[in-house]
Amino acid sequence: MKKHLLIIICLVCYQIGFSQSANWSAVLPTKFPTNASGQIHGISRVSQIKFHPSNANKMYAVSARGGLFISTDAGANWLVAPGTDFMASARLASVCIDYTNDQIIYLGTGDHNYYYNGNGVMKSTNGGQTFTQTTLTGKLVVDMVMDPSNNNSIVAITNAGIYKTNDAGATWTLKTASRGFDDLKQKTPTSRTLFAATRDSAFFRSLDFGDTWTQITSGIVLPSGITNGNGCRIAITPADTNVVYLAMVANSGTVYKSINGGLSFSAVKNTASPYLTYYDNLSTSSGQGDYNFGIGVDRTNANILYLVAHNNWKSTDGGVTWTQLTNWWQKCHTDMHQIITSPFNNTNLYNVNDGGVFLSVDGGSNWTPKSDGIAGYEIYHGSCSPTRRDMFSIGTQDNGELYANSSGWFTNRGGDWQAHCVFDYRPNSSMTYYYNPDWGTVNIPKRRLVNGSDATYGLPSTVLDITDIAFHRSNPDLAFASDSIIFRTTNLTAGTPSWTQIANLGKKIMAMHCHYADANRLYVITSDGMIYVSTNALAATPSFTSYALPNTSNNAAYITSVKSNINTLYITINTKVFRSTNNGATWTNITYNLPSVNHDKILADEYFSSNELVFIASNNTVYYKTATAATWTIFNTNLPSTVLQIPY
Repeated sequence: MKKHLLIIICLVCYQIGFSQSANWSAVLPTKFPTNASGQIHGISRVSQIKFHPSNANKMYAVSARGGLFISTDAGANWLVAPGTDFMASARLASVCIDYTNDQIIYLGTGDHNYYYNGNGVMKSTNGGQTFTQTTLTGKLVVDMVMDPSNNNSIVAITNAGIYKTNDAGATWTLKTASRGFDDLKQKTPTSRTLFAATRDSAFFRSLDFGDTWTQITSGIVLPSGITNGNGCRIAITPADTNVVYLAMVANSGTVYKSINGGLSFSAVKNTASPYLTYYDNLSTSSGQGDYNFGIGVDRTNANILYLVAHNNWKSTDGGVTWTQLTNWWQKCHTDMHQIITSPFNNTNLYNVNDGGVFLSVDGGSNWTPKSDGIAGYEIYHGSCSPTRRDMFSIGTQDNGELYANSSGWFTNRGGDWQAHCVFDYRPNSSMTYYYNPDWGTVNIPKRRLVNGSDATYGLPSTVLDITDIAFHRSNPDLAFASDSIIFRTTNLTAGTPSWTQIANLGKKIMAMHCHYADANRLYVITSDGMIYVSTNALAATPSFTSYALPNTSNNAAYITSVKSNINTLYITINTKVFRSTNNGATWTNITYNLPSVNHDKILADEYFSSNELVFIASNNTVYYKTATAATWTIFNTNLPSTVLQIPY
């Protein structure tokens, strides 16, 4: 699983069928995928769930990058709140439902897991159809609770202190010093007593629903050698309102218990062993700090305590001794963020994690995914088969590599899967090629049938990090592969293809493309702003002509040809888009009204190319242009706001 915190790029793959009035729609159901791997799998990184104040069947799940999802059948199925599917800020951390009117929903933005900043609190008055910004902005909002005697009064903990509104979000007031908070709990559903914990180790108590706060230090003594809690969580229970638990990530899991309503604490677990926050219960193992941590208490027995990070742990004596219920690769997805029992049914124990929402009805020993419809994959890269329209492959954050066909999604392996992938042109192709992992590490190029095992594809052993692969529809056996050297094979579909070196450019290759109309024409962009053009790429010793490009190409570059116009090319290089009508010798800037960002892909219509219909993915949307148009037209009706790439 993920060992480092990464900046995520989310890509959604579509096969484009174009008409100027066309809408985008999902091509496959959003059911939880079928597992074909050796470890538990998932569908979305969910940060938090909340329960409806009075309806036992209605639940709310916040996906860190996928939006707000609502279930009306106790988690069996979920639908996205439309207003979050198109929200410009896709990072969400928390949700608060008005107990007098469930059409009023408050969303806390940002990413609690990574502790990324957000844009404060958003509000909906129509059940999530649309959201507007409140006056609390520029903050990660970790959680919110609503005053049981005044639904216009809400307390929010953030990465910069605790804020409160008394006018339903119209204005907010900072109630504490500016510091990073991690958890917020209300003593009982009708109580005015609140508890809050910071990321480091501080515990606060309020008796007036967040207007004033007092730090409690009695008994909160860090273990020897520990100077920071490294992430804190609070747990309370209606079984005994005087019992409050405070847990910290530090020292592989430290737990304090109060029996006087949070006035003082004593340590019930302050030794390193057992290693509650580690992957394995071993001193040689490790965890991920505050990224994944949660604690919860049974609602009928204050001594039954759950702690989650990578595994599910349970204590039946108030946190003194612990039993490990699951392993991180089995039963319940790892990287856990919340553990909570339903207020309507104490036997329903929910685990919220990087794989979605999971349910246990036997006290945490066995788990069932309850995530159908939580379509929040964080997709690094993806591709669709050019000869089989129902075949897709994607690589995701923490939910592995998946493929799809007309039957749905299937998970082949777990963990992070960042490698680029692309299908070849064999009939009904389900053969994918993986390369360029984006991690700054070498990656021996491999290929596989989507439901098969990895195999190398014959490149010389010195080639460790392929940057691009080009195929051609007219000849499934033809392919070009590149790093700083360009290789060619003419027996790609063989068990082990043979490759010939046809050029050594001695510098990083950013993009490569084989002309749609002529396999002899190969185009290569390098990181130093040059394009290399060959018109005899199938010759025994191909020749290349180099041209300087009109913009830098060190960050991003893509090429597409126009099938009906042999000398016409389009390229994106960093923030610009250019067109050539003389096979790359000179270029015209056609960036026009596109945003000034590194563009993610350019693709020409290969089948009806007479009007030079070209698509570009850029700045979370898709644009198109024809040859005679002097501007780019947005093509994003019903397109979620996290789309960044058009696949091969």
